[in-house]
Amino acid sequence: MNLAGIIDILNVKINEALNCKADGGVVYGIAEQTVRKTDTGQQVFPTVYDNDGNGKDVTVDDNFPFIVYHRLLNKSYQYPQIKSFGNPKEYVQETSEITTLVYAKRSYLKINAEQVESIIKLSVPATLNTIQLNDLQLKSCNILHSSSILDTQTNFNNEYRGFDTFLSSEEIFISLRFTIESVFKKDCLDKYCEVTPKEPSVYLFANTYCVEGSGTVEIGWISYNVDYVTISGLGKRKPIGFEEINITDTTTITITAGTSTDSITIENTCNGICLDATVENSTQSYQQTVVSGGTLVLPDTDIEVYVDGILQATSAAPTLENNTINILWQ
Repeated sequence: MNLAGIIDILNVKINEALNCKADGGVVYGIAEQTVRKTDTGQQVFPTVYDNDGNGKDVTVDDNFPFIVYHRLLNKSYQYPQIKSFGNPKEYVQETSEITTLVYAKRSYLKINAEQVESIIKLSVPATLNTIQLNDLQLKSCNILHSSSILDTQTNFNNEYRGFDTFLSSEEIFISLRFTIESVFKKDCLDKYCEVTPKEPSVYLFANTYCVEGSGTVEIGWISYNVDYVTISGLGKRKPIGFEEINITDTTTITITAGTSTDSITIENTCNGICLDATVENSTQSYQQTVVSGGTLVLPDTDIEVYVDGILQATSAAPTLENNTINILWQ
C-alpha cells in the first residue's frame, strides 16, 4: 500500500546523502522495464511512467554525477494477528521486494562501488517515523537491506538487454535489494481510507532540493480527493504529476489541493547533509567519530625513550608533526 510514498521518503534521504559527494544528480521513483523492437530483435530498458501512461527514459547518462531509480520485483501478503476488536484479518502485512539501481561517476564522487553502497545503506531508514506512517495511512513500516550486486557489467546486462555495453571503467552501476514490510488496515487500500475523513491531501517533492547557482529541477506531486491542484508559478495541474522547472534563485514552491497545502524550498547553493566521519590509525587502536562539518583536534603523541630496556625520558609532541629526538650518550 502506497509503496510510491515510501519510495519518495527513501529518495529524499538517498539524494541528501549522495549530494554530500556531488550535487546535480537525479533520483527517480519506481521504473518498469520497457520493450522496444529493433531491426535486429528487441531492446529492454528502464522507464518511469506517470498515471497517464507517459514514460520517461531513465537510462544512465554520464552528464549526471549519479542517477538512482528503483524497480518493484514482487509483493506478498500476510494477515498478522493484531490485538483489536472486529475481524481477525483486519490488518494486512504487505511485503515488497525492490531493487535500487545506482549509477555513479567515479570522477565526480571520488569513491568506489563499495563506498557508494555504504552511503545508500546508511541513508535508508530502518523504519518510518510516526508522522510518515500517519501520512501514508500505515500502522508500521520496516525496511531491510538484504543483498547487493556491485558488478557493473552484471547490473548493466540485467537492466539493458539487447544493448552493447556503453559504460566505461570510470562509471559505477550497482544494485541493492531491499525488503519493505508495511502493515495497514485491510479497508485502507488508498488515501480514501475510512480511518480518517476523506479530506483533500497533497504531498510535494523534488528530485533535488538544491542547484548550484541555477539549473533545472524536476518536481512531483501526489494529491487525493481533489480534481486538480494549484502550484505556485505553474497554475492548475492534474492531481498527480511531474514537471521540470528552472531555478535561478532560492525558490519556495507551494501546492494547494482544496484546503490542503504543502511546500518545498529549492536552494541555489548546495550544502548536502553529510554522514559522520570516522578517524582512525592503521591499527585501529585510535578511533574517533567526527560529526559532519565538525573539527577533530588530534591529541599529542607520547614519546618514550628506552635504552637497554630502561626508560630514560618521556615527552609529548604534536601528532603528525615532524619531530627530532636528540640522544646524548654519557
